[in-house]
Amino acid sequence: MAVFNSFTFDGRNSLDSGVYITGQAVFNAPERVVEMVTVPGRNGAIAIDQGRFENIEVTYPAGCFADSQQEFAEKITTLRNELASRYTYKRLTDTYNPDEFRLGLYRSGLEASAVRYNTAGEFDIVFDCKPQRWLVSGETAQTFTQSGSITNPTLFDAKPLLAVTGSGILT
Repeated sequence: MAVFNSFTFDGRNSLDSGVYITGQAVFNAPERVVEMVTVPGRNGAIAIDQGRFENIEVTYPAGCFADSQQEFAEKITTLRNELASRYTYKRLTDTYNPDEFRLGLYRSGLEASAVRYNTAGEFDIVFDCKPQRWLVSGETAQTFTQSGSITNPTLFDAKPLLAVTGSGILT
C-alpha cells in the first residue's frame, strides 16, 4: 500500500478527507524584519534589526481522487468547509516535519483542477503561518526533584513555561 504525505490542521488529517500532499516538503523560512537606514556621506546602509519575523505563507500542493464525480465533489466540499470554518490560528503539522508544528490560518480559496472525468484533481492549499516553528518535544513536561538542566536544542531564543513549586535554590 502506498504511503501518502499529509498535513493535519486543527487535529484533522487531510487523509481523512481523501486529500494527500502531491508536492515536495515545505522548507521555506520567514523573513526577518530589518530596517535599512542610509546616512548621507556614509557608504552602505545601517541594518537595524527589529527583533521579529514576518508571517510566512505555507503552500501544500495537494490532490485527491475518487471512484465517481459525486464522491470527488463531496471530498472537495468537505475539505473546503473544514478549512474555511476555522477563523483563527490553529495547529498545523505535516508528515515532512513530524517533530515540529506551526500555527496556521487557512486564507486561500480552493480551486481544484479536475481530471480523469472529474474524479480526481490537484490544487494548492495555502496557510498564513506564524513565523515560529515549535518543537513537539517542548510540550513534554520535565520535572526535577534534584539538580537538573533544560537545554534549548535550537539556535533561536526559547521562551519555556516554567512552574516552580516547593523551596530551595534555583539558578
